[in-house]
Formats: sequence, C-alpha cells, structure tokens
Amino acid sequence: MMTEEQKLLVENNHNLIYFMIHKMNESVEEYYDLAAIALCKAAINYQPDNGSFANYACRCIRNEILLNHRARMMPKRWMNEYLISYDAPALVQNEDGEEITLLEQLKSFESVENEALSRIMYLEVVEQLGKTDSKVLQFFERGLKQQEIAEIMGVTQSNISRVKRRVEKLLCC
Repeated sequence: MMTEEQKLLVENNHNLIYFMIHKMNESVEEYYDLAAIALCKAAINYQPDNGSFANYACRCIRNEILLNHRARMMPKRWMNEYLISYDAPALVQNEDGEEITLLEQLKSFESVENEALSRIMYLEVVEQLGKTDSKVLQFFERGLKQQEIAEIMGVTQSNISRVKRRVEKLLCC
C-alpha cells in the first residue's frame, strides 16, 4: 500500500505518464496502464538521494515500456508453425478412403505399442523359466496338446497341466 506522501508524488507527476508515452511514440490507449503502474512503483521505491523524482519516474516508465516491448518481440519457444493439433489430418486414409486425423492414427499405433510391450514382457518371463517349463511352453506355441507334450517328454498329462498353469501364472501377472 502506498503512503500519503507516495500518493501525492503520483498525483503531482501524473502528466509524466503522457509525456513518456508520447516521447516514445507509443499509443496512450495501449500503454497508459503500464505507465501508471510504473509511476506508482517509482513512487514506492523512490529515494530522495537518487535525484529528482521526475527523472527517476521517467526512467521507471521508460524501462517498463521497453520491458514490455522485449516481451512482445521475444521469439516464442514454440512457434505456431511447429504446433500440431490432434485434429489435423494424418495424411493417411482409412479403408473407406477417408482421411483420418492424427489422433485416430495415434490410437492405431497404441495397439502396436501395447503389442511390442507385451512381447518384451513375454521374453523377460521366458528367460526366467526353467528348462522343462521353457520346453513345455515351446510345445504349446507349436500348437501341441497337453497329452501330446506329455508323451514326447515322457511325463503324465497332469504334470504338463501343472507346468502350464505355472507358466500362465507367470505370464499373466
């Protein structure tokens, strides 16, 4: 909050706002608010040993306007030409020959990504399996039935069933 003395400085030097805006060839409508705030800041931070208040306030107003110019002219990190909307056409057509959006294309890649992750997880589990479990899994992948696997390995069908449950439990969790 401003003291009465600071308010008096602002009231007595109000015309500095117009003076500086015109001196910098700027629009009063566009910069009045910024310059008025700068004048108030100048009144709050003014120290008499800094020289006259008018000179100090003019520097403050000028600096605020220049800071605003810099902020407006500074190149943005993400320029509009590099921004992509999910609704943008993906330059790909679906089965019906219609263009699909980028979001629709990404959704189809999601299944590919899930499939790749599943394959990686599967390979990690297979590495942890023992020799017998790994062989049983390979036979199942070839499409053999429990009884056929049991005959090949020389064990009972119930033993193969237990191995199958153990491997499924590892793969599912």
